[in-house]
Amino acid sequence: MFKLKILSIGIILLGIIMASGCRPPRSTDPNAGFTLTLNVTQGGVGFPLPVLANINGGTFTGPQGTTGTRTNFNEFFSNRETKRIGGARVPATWNFQVSGTPGSCFGLSAFLRLDDNHPISCNVSFAELSVFPSMIDARSPGNNLSLSGQSMKFDASAMPKVFWYNEFGQVVHSTQASYGNSKGNLNSAMPNMTNWANGHYLILLSSTEDPSESTIIGSAVVTVYGNIDPPEPDDPPTHCNQNVRPCTL
Repeated sequence: MFKLKILSIGIILLGIIMASGCRPPRSTDPNAGFTLTLNVTQGGVGFPLPVLANINGGTFTGPQGTTGTRTNFNEFFSNRETKRIGGARVPATWNFQVSGTPGSCFGLSAFLRLDDNHPISCNVSFAELSVFPSMIDARSPGNNLSLSGQSMKFDASAMPKVFWYNEFGQVVHSTQASYGNSKGNLNSAMPNMTNWANGHYLILLSSTEDPSESTIIGSAVVTVYGNIDPPEPDDPPTHCNQNVRPCTL
């Protein structure tokens, strides 16, 4: 019976540790303020993007007995990064503004208590391109990927860059397009997918080496399948494990 109780307690503690991830226990420091997490995704497919955004905020109301003296801030965030706004006034209602990332952002007003974590979510949309093939057998992907779109404009003397992103917003492949014409058609060499996990991949077409709001020409999504024993996807980047090269969307 004693051993069974110890085992039960151990299972409960393990569950608490797993649920909490790398986030420390909720702070009781009256100057702990709160934390914010930026989450920027592309269109309706939900791919996180490697972006760098500026978030500033200020309070406009709060009940009696608030802690902290800070009533405004201005911080830079990379995507999926969590930052503490130490000394922030809580409990209080905060307003936030996000700049440096296109699209619509949500969670821009919130009532926050001591050591709350609040998500700032933004959705970015780019011109949708047609892609062939859209279903790719990793064991036999073919030689070329074809992209087309009426809105696709680029300098034929300087072929765009093609970036492939996994579901965690990490660049898994990039290459220069091999062919393009004035009708909005473009070809790119197919990457080696031997070590890729099966799943969806986002393709961004950019006129420069570093994708940004002004240089992205369009986007497409493909599905990769066929790896008999596919590798596990990389761990998603978090404030515990930042592994994303930010660009300036």
